[in-house]
Amino acid sequence: MAPPAPAPYPVLPPPRPVNVVLPPFRAGRPAAWFAACEDVFQLRGVTDQRDMFSYCYAALGEEQLLQVDDLVEMRPRPPDAFFRLRDRLVATHSLDAYKRLEELLNMPPLGGQKPSVLLAQMRQLCPPGEENTMIFRCAFIQRLPPNIRMQLAEDRVSPIQALAARADALIVHHSYNSVAAVSEDAPEELAAAVHGGKQHGKKKGRGKAPPPGGRGQGAAKGDKPWEKLGVCRQHYRYGADAWDCHAPCAWASGN
Repeated sequence: MAPPAPAPYPVLPPPRPVNVVLPPFRAGRPAAWFAACEDVFQLRGVTDQRDMFSYCYAALGEEQLLQVDDLVEMRPRPPDAFFRLRDRLVATHSLDAYKRLEELLNMPPLGGQKPSVLLAQMRQLCPPGEENTMIFRCAFIQRLPPNIRMQLAEDRVSPIQALAARADALIVHHSYNSVAAVSEDAPEELAAAVHGGKQHGKKKGRGKAPPPGGRGQGAAKGDKPWEKLGVCRQHYRYGADAWDCHAPCAWASGN
């Protein structure tokens, strides 16, 4: 009996599933999100746009799903499905140049964040090609504290990223000097307040007894030592841990 003829093609095992984890969709930066997805696909060896479409679709939110339902219903799925999905969401979520400029000019001052973080947020809203203009440079500097702004305003040569790094260092330097100056030059009670409250364990000085009638009847101003020191009661008692401040307060203005 003749042996069976060999199969014309070798039987290959089915392809193993690829573990692809995409970051959550960023509605404010859709182009950057799709660029990050393409990097993941390249690392995982995913080259078919129909597979790339499926992975991206699974990472979208409800609002984005409603915008691409017509693409999902296409059968058979086109070979450029990923490009269609990308172009659709980038077009619907990206701000035009005027809207980006409007949000950029309406950004609040520095607040409690680092200048380099503020610059990164402003660069996300800056229209393409405007990052190195004098207008963008001035918009960044104007949102810094006055003492930092004065030291950076005359520098018109350094790149804006270098200005932000210098502003970070100046913020730390001025914060340290504020606490050190108060600790060394202010009265003992105020220095204790800066470092977290009144000092304990020291003997109280001998003072005169309060006048009859208590605080409501001619109590001396010395009964409120925070007023003599020019700070509010919360900063006198709790220092940097104070949760409230009432003007006038020399401690708060020092920061």
